Amino acid sequence: MVYFNALKELGKFRTFLTDDIVAYRKFLANHFNTFVKRFNHDELCELSSVMTAEEITTGLDRLEKTTLPSLNEQNQTALAPLLAGGIRSLKEAESALHSLFSVMLNEESFIKLGLPYRGEASADKKTFMDFLRDVFPKENQPVHVAPATNMISVGVDVPRLNTMIINGQPKTSAEYIQASSRVGREKPGVVFSFLSPTKNRDRSHYERFKSFHQAYYYHVESTSVTPFSGPALEKVLPTVLIALTRGIFLQGRPGVFDARSPSYRTFISDLLDQVTARAKKIHPESATKEIYPVIRKIEEDYFDKIELLEGGRTLADNHHYLKYDPLTGRMQPTFEFHRKVFNAPAQFTQSSLEEHLSTLQTLRNVESSSLIIIKN
Repeated sequence: MVYFNALKELGKFRTFLTDDIVAYRKFLANHFNTFVKRFNHDELCELSSVMTAEEITTGLDRLEKTTLPSLNEQNQTALAPLLAGGIRSLKEAESALHSLFSVMLNEESFIKLGLPYRGEASADKKTFMDFLRDVFPKENQPVHVAPATNMISVGVDVPRLNTMIINGQPKTSAEYIQASSRVGREKPGVVFSFLSPTKNRDRSHYERFKSFHQAYYYHVESTSVTPFSGPALEKVLPTVLIALTRGIFLQGRPGVFDARSPSYRTFISDLLDQVTARAKKIHPESATKEIYPVIRKIEEDYFDKIELLEGGRTLADNHHYLKYDPLTGRMQPTFEFHRKVFNAPAQFTQSSLEEHLSTLQTLRNVESSSLIIIKN
C-alpha cells in the first residue's frame, strides 16, 4: 500500500513505476545475469477518487481474496529465483518468459523441480510451462502495489495488508493515524514514512519524529460538529451536566448529596434553560423548535435515572472505576462501588449499569457495537 496526499503525486508515482523502475530492473537483471520481471498493469490496484465505485469494489476484492502459488517444500526451494524476483503468478512468469528460460532451463534446475530434462529447448520450455501452470493459480492475480489517496482512511479493512509507504506527511494527525492503521490489522505490519526535505511541515515531523509518535493522539485536531445537533446533545449534554454539578453545585468538592432535592432539580433546569437560550442565539426559530424537545427529553431521562438511584450517593471519581492490577502493572476498569455513585463511565452504562447517568471519559469515546441478525 502506497499512500499519497494528492492525485498529482499519485500520477507521478504511476509514471515512475512503469518507466524508471522497469529500466532499473533491466539494469539489475543484466548486472546479476538473471531474468527481467516486466511491469504488468494487473499488478496495480489503484484506490483513488478517479476510479469508479465498481473499480474500487473490484480492487478491494482482489486485495482481500488473492490466491498465491501452491508451493510445497521442494517447489519453494527450486523456484527460489522466481519468488525472489517477485513472480507470483503464471501471467508474470509468461511476461518474463525470454529471460526466465536462460536462468531456469538447465539440467540442475530441472533436477531440483523433479522434471525430465531433454536438452531440447522447445520440449524443455513446454515441460517447464506445464509445471508452472500447475503451481501458479490461473485467476486472482496477486496485487503487488496499491497506490491510494486519503479515501483509504476509513472502511478499508483487509487483513493481509501489512506493508505501507506514506509519501509525505498527511495534512492532519487524524488522517495520519487512520491511513497508517490500514496495515497490520491482524498480524504485525510495517509503515515507512518518506518525508520531503523541501516541505517545512515534513521537516518538523522528521525532527520530532519520536516524540510525535509517542503521543500522536494528543495532536489529533478537533472535529467540527453542528452546534446543538440531536445526536451531539444526547451524547454530550449529560456529561456536561455532571461536570457542572461537580464544579458549581458542589463547588468542586466530592461528597454525598441529595440529587432529588428541589434545589438540585432547579439547578439542572436552570442550566438547560441557559443551553436552550444559547441555541436560540445561534439557530433560527425554526431550528430551535426541533432542539427544544431534545433538551427536554434529556432532562426527563436525567431525572428519571436519579429517581431509580436510591440512597445517599456521590459523583464517581477515578478510584470508583479504576483499580491497579499488580499482574499487569496497569490500571484496569472495574466498578466495585456502583451503589455509591450517580454516574458511571459510558462503557459501563452501555452494558451493566444502564440505570446510571452516562459520563464520557474521553473525546474519542465510541459507542458499543450492535449485533444485527438478518432473518430472511
